[in-house]
Amino acid sequence: MFPGRTVLAVKQKIAYLGKRKTRGHDSWVWDAIERELKANPGLTGRQLERKIGCCYRQVMDQLYLHTREFPKAVRVSAWVRSCPTNKSPGPWVQCWALGSEADAPKPSPMSKEDRQRRSRVAHRKPSTRRINPFATVTGLVSAPTGQPGRVYHHLVDDDREAA
Repeated sequence: MFPGRTVLAVKQKIAYLGKRKTRGHDSWVWDAIERELKANPGLTGRQLERKIGCCYRQVMDQLYLHTREFPKAVRVSAWVRSCPTNKSPGPWVQCWALGSEADAPKPSPMSKEDRQRRSRVAHRKPSTRRINPFATVTGLVSAPTGQPGRVYHHLVDDDREAA
């Protein structure tokens, strides 16, 4: 039927042409996403994943699918940092909401000057990891007081000892 082609090559071509959906059914995912976004709009993909109980890829596939249809069912309501910390804020991620309004614009990346300023501020802060082991010898820190070593408290019944 397909001369010079292996069975695997034919299967790959059929899958590429979209003849058959090879993954599991995820029609319930969109219903759950819609229900969650009606209850509390502005959730990220990871938050939706935790609330619904399916994998992140299914959530994002459904969101992107319903973003491209006309009229749009979901929109990007805001952009937030994925893990906001001082050292590394993480990438921008979308907050999703139901509606066909225009998407919120994605914030521009940090400029080189901002990155350098953040680096300078981080280097100026005293790090808790850099501890001087000779601080007690030089008299900068007082030695710990109290009982030396570990204290073990054994629970022993007197009735068992008497027997």
